[in-house]
Amino acid sequence: MRGWRRRVPRLLGASIGKLLTVLGYDGTGFYPLHVDSDGDLQVDVAGVGAGAGLATEATLGDVYDAVNYINLGQHLGTYRKLSSATGSSGNLQIDLSAIGAGYLLVVENLCCYLSAGTATGISAVLVSGASVAALGTAASPAVRQELRITGAIVVAPGENLRFYATGVGANTTLNVGVVGHYVRTA
Repeated sequence: MRGWRRRVPRLLGASIGKLLTVLGYDGTGFYPLHVDSDGDLQVDVAGVGAGAGLATEATLGDVYDAVNYINLGQHLGTYRKLSSATGSSGNLQIDLSAIGAGYLLVVENLCCYLSAGTATGISAVLVSGASVAALGTAASPAVRQELRITGAIVVAPGENLRFYATGVGANTTLNVGVVGHYVRTA
């Protein structure tokens, strides 16, 4: 290691002003790195199948629930919540817990979608006491067709987010994802 430190200044001094080729190693051989016409590094990405043990839609909800970001007394900062509900008739509903006194939840992105089954509609609302404010709706959504809402939605103490799938068919699953952050007001 000490020898390397002594050689670096000599190496740099000997290479300044000279054309060098930078090589990358792929595990089997060395190859020159490629740059585009602006001199930016060109990277080719190859797709691969999902590996065993990779987090899936089914496991992420459990992970986020285990982290329990909704406990405002213990954690301020990022809020992430995934949830789902399954049914075969009528309506499905998912409520995300009310916000505690002294805090606001600022939602940056929320989405809901069906991962299986059918519904006549999906919707997201903000519930405050007896009043309900519509945030967005989608009629006759296809599986994986998201109702996505971006922008700052402020959820105050005592309010909560509610998601619906109406007129659901057999084996329908409604999924919800919410990302935001907490702000202390008191």
